[in-house]
Order: sequence, then C-alpha cells, then structure tokens
Amino acid sequence: MADPLFLGVNSAYHESAAVIVRGREVCFALEEERLTRVKHGKPARVDNAAELPWGAIDACLEAVGATLDDLDGVAYSLVPGLRQRTIGVDDYPLTDPEGFGSEAGEARFDAEVRSVRRLLAERAADGESFAEQVKLLSHHRCHAAGAFYGGPFHSAAALVIDGIGEHETAWLGVGRGDKLERIEGIVYPHSIGMLWEQLARYVGFSEYDAGKAMGLAAYGDATRFGHVIDKLFLVPDPEGGEPGSSAPPFIIDGALARFRGDLSGWESLFGPARAPDEELIMDGRHADVAAAVQVATEEALLATATRLYRALERRGEAQAARNLVYAGGVALNCVANARLERHGPFEAIYIPGPANDAGTALGAALDLAARAGFARARPAAPLPAALGPGYDAAAIDA
Repeated sequence: MADPLFLGVNSAYHESAAVIVRGREVCFALEEERLTRVKHGKPARVDNAAELPWGAIDACLEAVGATLDDLDGVAYSLVPGLRQRTIGVDDYPLTDPEGFGSEAGEARFDAEVRSVRRLLAERAADGESFAEQVKLLSHHRCHAAGAFYGGPFHSAAALVIDGIGEHETAWLGVGRGDKLERIEGIVYPHSIGMLWEQLARYVGFSEYDAGKAMGLAAYGDATRFGHVIDKLFLVPDPEGGEPGSSAPPFIIDGALARFRGDLSGWESLFGPARAPDEELIMDGRHADVAAAVQVATEEALLATATRLYRALERRGEAQAARNLVYAGGVALNCVANARLERHGPFEAIYIPGPANDAGTALGAALDLAARAGFARARPAAPLPAALGPGYDAAAIDA
C-alpha cells in the first residue's frame, strides 16, 4: 500500500505557499511568489485569505504525479473564529474602520478563511468528500510543527514568536517524538512582530521592511532612547516571569504602538517619523530608535525562552529542555538569534529556513502526517532548503 499524501497550504496573511508530504518524506515545497514574482505572494488584507496559492498547489501535485483526489489530507494554517477576540482591544481610531480589528473587517476575514474548504473542494472530482478532508489548523501550531517535525531533535522545547496567528502573538510548547503540545500563549496586543512592522513604517520603510529596520539598528545608539523604550516595550523580568501566569514575559503598550493606527504614539516618544522620501541618516535619530527596539527584542526573546525552559524543568522534562526549535517571523531576526544562542538556556537551537509564514504550509502537512503516524524519524538531519523545482541547462538558458 502506498504511503499517504498530505498537502499543507498557507495563504492566511502572506508568504503564500504549498508543501506536499508522502508518508514521512517532504517531497516538494514552493512559495507562490516564486511563480508570480509578487513579493510575499500577496499583502495581508481582510479580503484575500482565500486567495489560495494555486500555482504552488499544482506544482506540488505535479511533482508527485497526483491530483487533489489522490490526497489523504489537506491542511490550511489558520483556525477561524478566534481573531474576534482582538476586536475592541485597540483603544484608538483605526486607520481602516473596516480592516483588521474592526467587527466588519474581522467578519470578512473569518468568512474568507471558512471558504477555503469549499474553494479546494470545487477543484476535486468528489467535492463533498474532499471538503471533509480539509483541516483548518492553528497558525502557531503549524509554525511549531514545521520547526519540530522538520528539525533534528527527538524532543525539544518549541517556541513561536511572530506578528499574530489567530489572536495569539507567541506560542510556547514542547515536542516529543510524534507529539506536539502547547503549554501557553501570549495574546494581542503584546506582539513583537507587529511592533517591528510599525518600527519599519516609523523609520520610513513599508510594513514589510522589518529586515531593513534591523539593518538600520546596527548603525544606531540604543542608549539614546534606553530610558524611553520601556514605555513602549518592557521586559519586566529577565527570566520571563511565572510560567503559565496571565502576565506575559514582555509587555507592549498598544495605545503607543498603535498597530492598526497612525504613528502618533511613536512620535510622542521619539520625535517625528521619517518620510519615505526623506534622507536616511544612517547614524541619526531613526537609527537610534531602531537600535533601542532591537536590544529590547533581544531581551524579550531571552526572557520568553527562559520562561519556556523553566516551564519544562518544572514538568520534569529535562531532556526536552536541552533543545529548542524556534519559528515565526521574529525568528528571522538573526542578531537576536545569535544572542539567544550565546546567552540562552538551551544547548542546541534549530531555526527552520522558512521561519516566516511559508513555514506554516510545511508544518500543516507535517502535522497531518504525524497525526496519521508518519512523523519523520529523529534525530535526523534537518530538512534541506532545496525542496522546490529544479531547472536544467536548457531551461536556465531560456
């Protein structure tokens, strides 16, 4: 009997992607942007979560010689119904009164996610039966599953930090063999990922340019705003506070951060934002703000990782506490990652190549496989990066 086929799909926000797994083997993975040349696949909006990466899906099926009807399971990396918990949290005028955070916007986004089953089933021969196979999985669980099942450890602490999944902004858990367990989560508005999106806007880039803001931080003086940054982004306890308590390991003032509003909170703390066409002074005030946020991010990551480590120690899971798998958009901050490696509590750390939302497609497929008894054997070498299409000399010349 042939091993089962599982398809993982992400298009909830951005980095639209598809991954196909046969049994324990990841056969093919592709981001939609590689086909459309639209960076990130698409922007994150309330009206396009059902804009599925059909090019990547078709490429996955072609790679294994299958059709949708040959699949044994499909998973999409977001659960509907939970984002409504963020409505009313933002105590300031929303930039888009029908966007994220509004009742109308969240209702539209929820409807988009719920329509995914139908849209996939419409392309299958037996649509009614196929729709029953489509699972909507937790966004952060998919991040964690991609890192854990795709990584080298038989047991490990699992950490996800990003902008937002459903209503949570970070996920702390543990993986053992073919099981993955959530321990606790951090909820909106305490979001490091969204803070970096606002920082990128404040220093004159787009919300997708957190990487540029991280680069700018290297030129800045973090001490210039060291006495101010705590008003916006505070790490109360370097050990992360009490595991499992309602107090998060880092606190972000939503009224100042204004994730779904203007930059007036930032300007009240740090002075005027940089206009996109304004000269960028590499060692100027905006670089100093970026440097202060960078240092606070490193401290928040260390505190959160330490909180997770202590939680596992209390549970008597010393073996799992030796290793860490870490994913989510904030895991792309290589400077913070290096500090975690040097000063964090874990002996070994694995961060997957697709730590961004594309990795949730990988995790969705691997989670389905693990639930069916086909978790990858570990310890093992991490997944290779070369999981997409190959090109022969003639194709490259063309």
